[in-house]
Amino acid sequence: MPGQANGAMITLLECLVSFGLIPLLLWPTRWADYLETERHDLLDLAAWWHQRVDAANAAKLERIARRFRPRPLLMVLPWLAAGFNLVLMATLLVMGDRLGRIWDLTFGHDALRLSRAISSGTPLGMLESHLYGAWIGTLAVAYFCQWHAVRSHLRAVGSLVNFTNALARENRFTQIPAVTTQAGLNVLWIMVAVALCVYHAWWVIPMVFAGAIQRSYTRKISPTVRRALASQARSGFAVTRSRRDRFCAADHCGVRLPAPAKFCPRCGTAV
Repeated sequence: MPGQANGAMITLLECLVSFGLIPLLLWPTRWADYLETERHDLLDLAAWWHQRVDAANAAKLERIARRFRPRPLLMVLPWLAAGFNLVLMATLLVMGDRLGRIWDLTFGHDALRLSRAISSGTPLGMLESHLYGAWIGTLAVAYFCQWHAVRSHLRAVGSLVNFTNALARENRFTQIPAVTTQAGLNVLWIMVAVALCVYHAWWVIPMVFAGAIQRSYTRKISPTVRRALASQARSGFAVTRSRRDRFCAADHCGVRLPAPAKFCPRCGTAV
């Protein structure tokens, strides 16, 4: 399914063969593609409600809708981290290291070997001495950015659900379950975290949180919430229609009309 992070076991294999870089390249792109589709649905729904609420609620809705804007920086930062590590490892290979040596300096990290590299004083040794720290630090920050991107969007969706539920309570139509910021972790993701921590890959901690929440959101939370919001909007429209509330009949307007109005306050159409 578009937007998903791969499952825990596939992610583990990708990390082992790429030093943790493959998920870092794939997940932000998939997430951006998923949001591009979902964002249109959410903004259309927000616009539908915007036409049917008073000015105070419309202002609240506009603030919520702004939270659905794209955040390119959160996609670019993981790519920069992956690119930096690729360049660093490629430089070591060009300078004479073998792939097995890079494994020793990352997954097979050994503080004694690292101190010997530093004490050697050679350009290769000095470059090797910086690999582990750069690998851990940049990947940890990059995976944290991916987790934050998904979680902040999930919270924005939760705000929209809370808004429509407040309208539902006031007007006595269907409420839907609140969106929770669940992590999506399961036993397999925890096993991946433990396995890679054994190999000194501490960036796996934000990685499993990012992968689990992205996979949970795209597979379960988003489809369920969007269906529920659409159903809630239909029930809300049925209730307001049954109460004989008036709406502008002009194309692309549909705003709720004050009881004594003879013209639409938004587009000026005679009612």
